[in-house]
Amino acid sequence: MSVDNELSVLSLETAMQFVGDPDLFAEIAEMLLDELPEQMGFLQTHWDNGDLENLYKTAHRLKGNFGVVAAQQAHAAAKTLESAARAGDAAASQTAVGELQAAVDEVVPVIKQHVAEMTAQ
Repeated sequence: MSVDNELSVLSLETAMQFVGDPDLFAEIAEMLLDELPEQMGFLQTHWDNGDLENLYKTAHRLKGNFGVVAAQQAHAAAKTLESAARAGDAAASQTAVGELQAAVDEVVPVIKQHVAEMTAQ
């Protein structure tokens, strides 16, 4: 299963509906950005160790984090990985890890840009 290209990299409108306040969004997004390198490192370690249970748990955590900031493609990729790892499907998990990394690489600069714009006001 691949990530739906119709999904937004980040839907600020959806995030504002969920969070309700630009300052709160910026705070949450900054926490996500701070934690993301460690979480992605955990993901890679779990994959390298064949630890699908912890791969599932980390993907689940990332799915929630991306959902809060409405990073739709990254959320969908994390959800795909979560499902594959929970099912014990190593091949699908491998594909999903790559898709999640690509989605993260795409969304991080977008989140940074929105945070910079919100904190500059």
